[in-house]
Amino acid sequence: MARRKKTISINLPELGGGLIIADALMGGAPLAALQGGNIAGALKGMADRMKSKTVQSEVIRTGVGVILVKAVAASIGQRRVGKIGPLVMRI
Repeated sequence: MARRKKTISINLPELGGGLIIADALMGGAPLAALQGGNIAGALKGMADRMKSKTVQSEVIRTGVGVILVKAVAASIGQRRVGKIGPLVMRI
C-alpha cells in the first residue's frame, strides 16, 4: 500500500486578511513591546489601537473583503490556485 503524500493547505484570503489585521493592530508601540518580551504591554497596546476608528474601519474592511473573495471563489468553483512542493494554495 502506497503512503499518501502529505500536503499543507494554505488558504490565501484568510492568510492575507490575518496579516493585514495583525499589521493594523501591531504597528508602533505594541510591536516594540512584544519584541522586548513585554507580552502584557503588547496586549494593552493592541487593545488601545483597536479603540482607534481608523484601525476599526481597517479591520472591518479587511474582514468584509475576505468574505467577498471567498464568496466569489466559491461561485467560480476552482479553489486550488497553485502548488509548490507540499504547499497547496487555495482560495
